[in-house]
Amino acid sequence: MTIQVGYPDSALEESFMEEKHNKMFVQKNDFFQNILYGIAFRREVMEQQLLSTSSGYKGRSIPQEGFSNWDEEGFSSRAIYEGGANRVFVPHQILIPPFFEPGYPRAVLYGTIGVEIAEAVTEGLLAEDLSSDVNKLHEPVEVHSSATTSFIEPLPPFAEETANCIKKTVVEKDLATMDVANRTVLDTFVQVNAVRLSSQALAHVSVESPHVHQPALEDFESEQIFFLSYGQKICTLMTPQELDALDTIGKSLRDSV
Repeated sequence: MTIQVGYPDSALEESFMEEKHNKMFVQKNDFFQNILYGIAFRREVMEQQLLSTSSGYKGRSIPQEGFSNWDEEGFSSRAIYEGGANRVFVPHQILIPPFFEPGYPRAVLYGTIGVEIAEAVTEGLLAEDLSSDVNKLHEPVEVHSSATTSFIEPLPPFAEETANCIKKTVVEKDLATMDVANRTVLDTFVQVNAVRLSSQALAHVSVESPHVHQPALEDFESEQIFFLSYGQKICTLMTPQELDALDTIGKSLRDSV
């Protein structure tokens, strides 16, 4: 498994940049006209993407060396795993503030971007094992509080024990039904394992680094700052989802009329 950080070299070639942006117009001191130009350019890009997938297209193809996700997923601020290339792709968007800043404490970086990269790595480790028999994840299984049943057959050994524990806890504590547990356990495992990997990596690099207490956080150790940063990251991800759910199925308006 390899990792592609930021733009690939092929995306920075002058000839490619010229061809990609030669129809993007900007007019000085005309904000609204520039919006229209941007909409037209975006439509042009979408048309080119559609044409490039059709047979007989003779235009210049987009470089495939780690560029497909920049071109199609470039607006998503998330590290992902590219199955075809067996590569973790870290887009440029999460390498700039507010996601990344060289002056941030290591605990903050490992609790945010570090966890994201670890999630992508975990997804890559699971991808090949799940591809052959992923449907078994959704088979209903009878659960008893004293049982040690193996809930997930296709998962590799490093994932099975944790995933079984997650599902058993969810069902026994009546947090969700077995169907919900089956549907969500894989994503939950990926997140749990990512936090574990990133926190272990932080502990490893901290051994050789001087221990420094951060200003205004003198009472917090690196591990505590790590989980605080991770919690803030989760909140920033969940808030739009919660607001969307409230607007879609809520019984009251979010804003007063």
